[in-house]
Amino acid sequence: MNKFSVLKTSFCHSEKHTFYNIAVKIFIAIFSITLLYIILPGCGDAITEPESGRRDYTWKVDTLFAPYQNSSYDAVIWGSSASDIWLIYGGFIYSEGTGYYKNSIWHYDGASWKTSSIGFAKYPSSMWGTASNNIWLTGSSNEIWHYDGNNWARSFIVDIPDGYDRIELTNVWGRSENDVWVAGYVYGNNTDFKSIILHYSKGKWQMMNIPELKTICYSIYCQESTGTYYIAGYNAENGDIINRIFTYDGKNTIKELFHTGYRLIYMNGEVYFEKDKKFYKYKHNRLELFRNLSGTEYTSGIIGRNENDFFCTGTSMGSLLHYDGNDIETVYQDAFFPMHGIVFEKDVFFTMFNYKDMRILHGELK
Repeated sequence: MNKFSVLKTSFCHSEKHTFYNIAVKIFIAIFSITLLYIILPGCGDAITEPESGRRDYTWKVDTLFAPYQNSSYDAVIWGSSASDIWLIYGGFIYSEGTGYYKNSIWHYDGASWKTSSIGFAKYPSSMWGTASNNIWLTGSSNEIWHYDGNNWARSFIVDIPDGYDRIELTNVWGRSENDVWVAGYVYGNNTDFKSIILHYSKGKWQMMNIPELKTICYSIYCQESTGTYYIAGYNAENGDIINRIFTYDGKNTIKELFHTGYRLIYMNGEVYFEKDKKFYKYKHNRLELFRNLSGTEYTSGIIGRNENDFFCTGTSMGSLLHYDGNDIETVYQDAFFPMHGIVFEKDVFFTMFNYKDMRILHGELK
């Protein structure tokens, strides 16, 4: 069964960084890239022009209350099916003017959500897997966690390079259970950022020996038709957030492709580039226009089943839009901002941004 998952970066709270003077701009940038990524394991032959996506959903909302006051901005979601979904989100517990961070982990079995505990004590950033007994989790620490079908456990601890004291493992993604990648960065008090890439193969994690890349790296994906990897990141330059995209050979060669406003999207083995509501494919060393959503309410992000059946956020607060290959239409409106999601054959799930609880929007095709 095809499944799709949206990921996000973990730079959600200004206290995690030292460049406070651009915190607001970074927060805005994060909202624009939060719903930007799709994990879609391929299944069968590619379809040149998929059928138009359906919109006849029945919607319901589940509210998940953690045993403490929290903010649900930091959340990751992944599942192997509509009856096997994991959600991890975190928040702050406040006491006498101070606070500390704690996560809440939930599992959905197709009927209800149940909560449990996990030792992952930092901001969750990304979750990806291949099956119900093979799921990976990363966040704002040097720990990579794994779920084997029975328990969550710490699988690997990344050695932070000399000269740095903090690390963010922002994105975990893979091509198979034996070919998994993690993108992230390390930094210190002087905001000297350096990208890192890790690879999992044959039961072992390895830090890749890549050229020094001074950028905040937040994702890595592969164009299946060419075998070319793409790395996405951004830098703060003169008070502005500049998106950067690089090509990577999977070993030790990295070349910058774009140093502009293009943003990276991955869907069904294809890599896309988005800027100003226009989506491009990179072919024959040049960009080719793929979809033009100018003049629509599209704001950011896509998550869907194929190129003619995906969701995105709109200009109106709390609006969830759907593209069916012909036009974009609002399919759900709420006071809460849709942040992350996962889509299956007949079901879709979206986390809704809120400061006091986690709300899950569940849509089911009629």
